[in-house]
Amino acid sequence: MSPNWKTVAGIAVALILGGCVTDERTVSAPTTPTAANVAADPVATKVAENTSSREPVVAAKELPSAPNAVFRGMDGHEVSLSKLRGKVVFIDFWAPWCAPCRAGLPFTDRLNTTFKDKGLVVLAVSGDPAKSVKDFMADNQYAFSPVLDPNHFAEKFGVSGIPHTVVIDRKGRIVAEEEGLAPQGETIRNLAKAGLDTTGFEPLHDPTLDSLLG
Repeated sequence: MSPNWKTVAGIAVALILGGCVTDERTVSAPTTPTAANVAADPVATKVAENTSSREPVVAAKELPSAPNAVFRGMDGHEVSLSKLRGKVVFIDFWAPWCAPCRAGLPFTDRLNTTFKDKGLVVLAVSGDPAKSVKDFMADNQYAFSPVLDPNHFAEKFGVSGIPHTVVIDRKGRIVAEEEGLAPQGETIRNLAKAGLDTTGFEPLHDPTLDSLLG
């Protein structure tokens, strides 16, 4: 019996977009009730009334602080997030064996090249052994310097799959996180929200990635 190639192709696209699983945890976003749903449900209305009288509403501008992670450069020096205050930080958790990670690295490299002199620090963080990362970098012409995560600070960011990217503003607050490949334009908007001047930057169009990301 011949294989169903449409099914196979669909599975491949899902794997690339979804990223590589690093452990068995799953992350699900909480469901936020809409005003229409609450109004249509008398029980939900009662709960909303009781809750609003007891619990303060958290302002959207109150962003969570990033963990005080300490990574390690390929030369052994420490890279501490706390010492990067005043800079916008883009973290890309990746691994040499992860195909979606490799697909996203050219964009990570371009961010580093374009904005390194404009207040952006790019941290391409891998939890793999130093030799694996070093060999990968030797085979690829990237300008960024990867860092290692021997103390598993990725867990502090809740990383359960890679690629996993984090945008941190100049005050050390997490502006955005994405698991799996994210549209370049969305990442640029998040960097701008974090305080980076992205004026004039145009995402490159990769036909393969464009088709996958829609």
